[in-house]
Amino acid sequence: MNRTAFTVMVKYSSLTEEVEEVLPEIDLQFQSVDKSLSKKEQMSEIRAEMKDDDAFKKLLQQYIQSSQVRIWIQEKKKNLSRKLEKTHNTEYLAELKKKKKADKAKKDAAKDEKDKKDEKTDEAADSKADSKAESESKEEKKDEVVQIETKTTEESKEEKKEDKEAKKDSDNEEKEGSDDEDDIKLTDEDKE
Repeated sequence: MNRTAFTVMVKYSSLTEEVEEVLPEIDLQFQSVDKSLSKKEQMSEIRAEMKDDDAFKKLLQQYIQSSQVRIWIQEKKKNLSRKLEKTHNTEYLAELKKKKKADKAKKDAAKDEKDKKDEKTDEAADSKADSKAESESKEEKKDEVVQIETKTTEESKEEKKEDKEAKKDSDNEEKEGSDDEDDIKLTDEDKE
């Protein structure tokens, strides 16, 4: 990333001439450095010898800035990813809340509908129970009327029986009385 940013900065900063001047010098310095040293140590020696060159200073400054560009880009990426994550989380949470509300509304609607059905069935059951109670009370009243009628018919039959018996008794008494009268008449006639 640093090299890419450095290349772009050199191109757009018009430092191509400085690069063309410094490259042959660095190449010469690299050939004069001790080969037994590590590459890092070799580069630090070359840098120490060339630090007084103006073209090298400008290129080094651009390289430092390009490395800062890398850091800046990384920070921008992190900030952007945080922002995206935050918006995603807020949108996702908002969507979850909407979904929960919709589910709750559906459950409430289903519960209300069930309650209405239960009320209707309760009302139907109550009306059936009421009509059944009314029909039972009507039947009870009919039974009472029938019982009263049977009682009255039984009483009237008993009264008729009693009347018949009383009539029979009175007829019998009359007959007995007429027999007595006949007997009395006979005895009166006998007396004569």
